[in-house]
Amino acid sequence: VTLYKFFNIILSLYDKGYLNVYGEYIKALKQKRRLLTLEGKNDTINAWNLILLERSKIIREKRRSFVKKINKILKKGILISYKEHFIEDKDESIFERELKEKRILTGCHRDRFFVFKENKDMRFFYSSGQQKNMFFEVLSAIGIIFADKTCKKPILLLDDFDSELDLKNLNYCLERVIDKFQVILTTTDKKRYSKFNFNLISL
Repeated sequence: VTLYKFFNIILSLYDKGYLNVYGEYIKALKQKRRLLTLEGKNDTINAWNLILLERSKIIREKRRSFVKKINKILKKGILISYKEHFIEDKDESIFERELKEKRILTGCHRDRFFVFKENKDMRFFYSSGQQKNMFFEVLSAIGIIFADKTCKKPILLLDDFDSELDLKNLNYCLERVIDKFQVILTTTDKKRYSKFNFNLISL
């Protein structure tokens, strides 16, 4: 799952208003894509453009607000960066270019999320183990935000969680989330979790 999809899902769970607005945006996006492929002028595309612009504004405001909440909790130099996608007008408007190329060139569906530590992009400057550690710091912050809103611990499902993790990193990652979530995980080696209190279901 990409970071964009991850944060989109998390925000949809956190804010039902976001889920509704994003659903309206996707519907308008599909309609505009269909109209751009048609031959000849179609005036209804302008109405879909207005819907996309209005919904984009709401979506981006909610995304910025959510990222700000996470960043207030994150420690150790970790930062979530939300980059909004824009194209500058040149000799012709973006909409004219879209009509000519028959494709959508910009919009909040092309925005992206990034995780930085000490001003370095997590994807390019850190090992897979370090990336998992950072990601669990982010998960921990998200757990706090959900608990503050609902007064309940959210449920976190971890499938095959301990693959590619040594015992040190496994303990580190799990310690980040164990008090913030109701954690359910699958494993083939229960001994690796001996330091944690857990209920075991054997299959």
